[in-house]
Amino acid sequence: MLSIIIPTYNNREYLEECLEAIILNTKDYEIIIVDNGSTEPIPFGQHTVVRNETNMGFPIAINQGLRVAKGDYLCILNNDCVVSKNWFSYMLDHFNDGADMIGPMTNKISGPQQALVSVYRNMEELNKVATIFHANNYHKYQEFYRLVGFCLVFRRKVLETVGYFDEQYSPGNFEDDDFCLSAIEHGFHLRICNDIFVHHYGSFTHRIMDLDYNELLKVNSKKFMAKWKDKIDGTDEILGLLKRKEKEYGTEKSF
Repeated sequence: MLSIIIPTYNNREYLEECLEAIILNTKDYEIIIVDNGSTEPIPFGQHTVVRNETNMGFPIAINQGLRVAKGDYLCILNNDCVVSKNWFSYMLDHFNDGADMIGPMTNKISGPQQALVSVYRNMEELNKVATIFHANNYHKYQEFYRLVGFCLVFRRKVLETVGYFDEQYSPGNFEDDDFCLSAIEHGFHLRICNDIFVHHYGSFTHRIMDLDYNELLKVNSKKFMAKWKDKIDGTDEILGLLKRKEKEYGTEKSF
């Protein structure tokens, strides 16, 4: 079973679309919504809901969800993502081929998970585009040290070995980079799946919380380097992460 943990702060319209896509396009799953201090509590009683009265930040919220998750596979999913047809079935092909942690391609992200695809205007068109994308790139992937946490799927064994996300990065930024490096340190295999496409609107929680992304980047990059500098010093590829992390500007809602 797949446990899907979705931290959310207001943005109810996007969450509803996110849930609709999961229900239509996924088999054998549970959904855990972490309502991270929304102005009005989100009443999704058919799913597991963890409610925080105030916003605790992204790392704390996902850890809350992970603690109640029952699945053999665990997914951290932003509430402004729209998964596509067979997305997790395609991921299972990669897990069966030796991957331990997976990130899909998307339309709005920093780094190598960014993909250019045909225009789509609704969920049906997204599924058609994603199906063609999968066929054209079947089982293509790249091993990479960084999988962005907008949609991050991993075996339960990774959590049992690495532990939970480091909460020092709250309210957010670098917790996914940190988790990935910890997984690599323990011998797990990370994979960007070049044949799986998931839609991502991008950075709406930062906007509605009025967070200064660049300031968070600066503060948490110092925490990240203080934790990892002795292990990655001189590793140009990983150090380049600090220069390549870009602000993920949101887009207008297109469907």
